[in-house]
Amino acid sequence: MDIDIKIIGPGCIKCLEAANTVRVMAKEHGLLVQIDKIGNTERIAEFGVLLTPAVVVDGDMKCAGQVPLASLATISYAFKASKIERDKKAAEKFYRKST
Repeated sequence: MDIDIKIIGPGCIKCLEAANTVRVMAKEHGLLVQIDKIGNTERIAEFGVLLTPAVVVDGDMKCAGQVPLASLATISYAFKASKIERDKKAAEKFYRKST
């Protein structure tokens, strides 16, 4: 299962840097991610984002108003937590099938 990541912002240089940073971090952690870029003003407002770029990982905003380098630990932790939760769910599903 891929981790759902949204990069929210108008498509400026910082938004592109945020997307590239997230992509590199995911690769370093060996995670499969689905990165969606949200640039429509109405969609940005739906997320309640006031400062861009913003990074949303599996529905939780992890960074807003800066390229995620300053929030690297937070996003890295979110990746690890998402992976652990997904592995746990997969193990539970496998166990239910085998019993």
